[in-house]
Amino acid sequence: MKYKLLVILLLLNINRVYSQAYVDLASVRKAYSPEFGLGSTQSQKNNTEYLFTGINIPLQFKKIDLILTASPYYESWHIKSYDSLNFNLKGVGFPITVNKKFNDKWGFGTTLFFRKNTDDLGTNYSTQIGVLGTLNYTVNERLKVKPGLYYNKEFWGNFFLPIVGIEYYPNEKLKIWGNVPANLFVERKMNKNWYLSFILRGINNSYTLTEKEYLYINETQIGIVSDWYVLKNFVVAVEAGHSLFRNIRTGAMNFNKAYILEENMRNNAYFRVSTSYRIRLQ
Repeated sequence: MKYKLLVILLLLNINRVYSQAYVDLASVRKAYSPEFGLGSTQSQKNNTEYLFTGINIPLQFKKIDLILTASPYYESWHIKSYDSLNFNLKGVGFPITVNKKFNDKWGFGTTLFFRKNTDDLGTNYSTQIGVLGTLNYTVNERLKVKPGLYYNKEFWGNFFLPIVGIEYYPNEKLKIWGNVPANLFVERKMNKNWYLSFILRGINNSYTLTEKEYLYINETQIGIVSDWYVLKNFVVAVEAGHSLFRNIRTGAMNFNKAYILEENMRNNAYFRVSTSYRIRLQ
């Protein structure tokens, strides 16, 4: 009972420092994009498989109103094109997020990204370091805006992306949050065990292939997610959607947009299943 009360108090304080609809303390996701969809027949046929597993470990520093979250993960891609391209890519990362409230209106958030993206995790030339910083302003109890900037040292050069974070909860059943243009979630509570969401997701990653060559994945996904709370905190999710602007490039390391190969891949449907141990905060 004492342990349970401690967990509840921690989550309540996490919610004070940064608001979002939920936190997945552990999750596993598997996605598959087969060779069919609404893409142009002039583009390259392809299919992709994706696997992700990760955890979130929040640590509270109560005296300074700060939450630090460590989020280690592993991911893998298998990309096959009918133009004889075949890639098996892997990524491991250890993002660290700090959220701090100054008062009831102002706060800031920053995430440091440490990751290794490559086709061979044994290499020593595949490390990336990035950062996301936001200034958080609470307009009222239902709306928070978070303008910021994302930077990552991609294998082709420096990548900067302005971010507009939003958390808007117009009522108890509808919740909207995300970091536009990287992602956006619109969630509707259908009943106590079922949530339905629209999702917009941007994918923008580079992976080393050799010491001098990289592969760059770029696409946008739009989809519908159905979350079923099988138990109070155990969630099974099914997602279906379609890719947009799917593009794969290879290039020489540290030469900005000096591509060796650039393929406009055919946009396909995709399907994703996941399981999570989830704590709802809103």
